[in-house]
Amino acid sequence: NFWDGDICWATLVDTKSKYLYDTSKKISQLGLEKSSAKLLPINTVIFSSRASIGEVSIAKVATSTNQGFKNFICDDSKIHYEYLYEVLKFYAKNIEHLAGGMTFKEVSKTSIANFKIPLPPLDIQQKIVQECEAIDNQREQAQSLIAQLENNISSIIQNVSGDRIKIGSLYSYSKMRIQADLLNADTYVGVDNLLPNTKGKKPSEFVPNSGTVTQYGIGDVLLSNIRPYLKKIWLADIVGGASNDVLVLKRQSENIREKYFFYNLKQDQFFEYSMLGKKGVKMPRGDKN
Repeated sequence: NFWDGDICWATLVDTKSKYLYDTSKKISQLGLEKSSAKLLPINTVIFSSRASIGEVSIAKVATSTNQGFKNFICDDSKIHYEYLYEVLKFYAKNIEHLAGGMTFKEVSKTSIANFKIPLPPLDIQQKIVQECEAIDNQREQAQSLIAQLENNISSIIQNVSGDRIKIGSLYSYSKMRIQADLLNADTYVGVDNLLPNTKGKKPSEFVPNSGTVTQYGIGDVLLSNIRPYLKKIWLADIVGGASNDVLVLKRQSENIREKYFFYNLKQDQFFEYSMLGKKGVKMPRGDKN
């Protein structure tokens, strides 16, 4: 029996935090011996090299991993494991660009081994780690405050009294078109550059250069119609164009303010509702009606 032993077996599920103290799956001694995996010592830096490349974690328990990781056992006389963690986090996107493969991208052991990183003296490494940890603490406090403020907004919306009005009587889908060659990375919106969890959008890495796309204007609400549970939504403050997988909601009634409408749609209840009529399994789409 290879499974359900007492040896940690790390997968992507387990490497979401800086430190890895336990794993969701365990293997037996026989499973370890029959696999190509090795038992890694405490303070090994674990780096995911395929399927979500760039997840980094520090093992605080002896563990093994599946083949989707490249693992670093640090030479304490040359590099501090905490410093390597910070460096790999910083260069994760650069390393991702080294990935090969058609169906599943993967960064090879050789590519990572040849990737160059800055290596100051150990005392400087320690100072850098301390500075990064201080900033991380500030970030965590800020994220906690943001979460609390977002809960406050939700409470305000949920406590609004009055009649409930169907969205279709207030907004309609944009039927306007715009030439694709008039757009750029900032004005084109596709599913990929809408950010999850209602965080807005980023510049698009792909912009079509021919044909037409749906036009949006200032005050329109753009909503991803693929995998609604990702909560991708943006209130437009510029004019541009969107892909067919992005719904463009345009105000048709003077009885509602655009930002008020946007704040209503940002709530979890809306995204849960949009999933009720979803179509498809792997890439579910919301019901536009």
